[in-house]
Amino acid sequence: WVRLLTALALADADILSRARAELQHVANLRRAFSERVSHLTLAPAGPTTTAAAVVAFRCAALGYDGAPLRELLRSLLDVANDAANRASTKGTNAEEESDMGVAAQLCWACAEVRAHPRRALSLTASLAGHCNEASGAAVEQQQPLGWIRLAWASLALGGPDEEVRVLLTATAGIDGTDLLPSLTPVDLRPAQQLAWHSQQRHGELTSRWTQAVLAQSSRLGQPGPQTRELSGLLQHLRVPHVAASPL
Repeated sequence: WVRLLTALALADADILSRARAELQHVANLRRAFSERVSHLTLAPAGPTTTAAAVVAFRCAALGYDGAPLRELLRSLLDVANDAANRASTKGTNAEEESDMGVAAQLCWACAEVRAHPRRALSLTASLAGHCNEASGAAVEQQQPLGWIRLAWASLALGGPDEEVRVLLTATAGIDGTDLLPSLTPVDLRPAQQLAWHSQQRHGELTSRWTQAVLAQSSRLGQPGPQTRELSGLLQHLRVPHVAASPL
């Protein structure tokens, strides 16, 4: 299931675009996603938070915004916010209690499907506080793509501009040549939106990654070599009427 979601959402821009369209228009496909996510949510011995966040992120990237996903995001955000609150009570960094990569995927997913903005912004605020308290070197050692996802989530969910600025400081040392290979098809457009915002509102934070990302507009919407695989991938969800068609 996770490998299938990864192939649909993260491997190829054209497959992603077509899969999103299928999810919007094929009721049986949405029903299949709902059943899968409901099973994940209700499993008595459920997966770890990290594994569940991976599924939630990929489902949101594909445009699935059904009630089961919203419930999964709510429960995962509550776990992450509880961890951040424990860190605050103990006087430690939120990063020590909550995996930043997991938090970034959850907040990004909420921004993408417009779910639980207050819970998600509570988490982005906790991690922005970590940015303020930690040294620049310590922050830069963490996942650069995670900070970009967090900053975009805060921006898209209407977080305070100062919070977006703080999260952007964590990306200041990122080199564009290092970042571009790690950007998936679902990350490119949000990263470009964030880069444009950074240049317009926080010019002093403009870095090489923002310039490199904005120069990648030609990658958006270009057909990929794996387009013909889409219907075959969807067949793994056992949606009988999703048939392969010549392109």
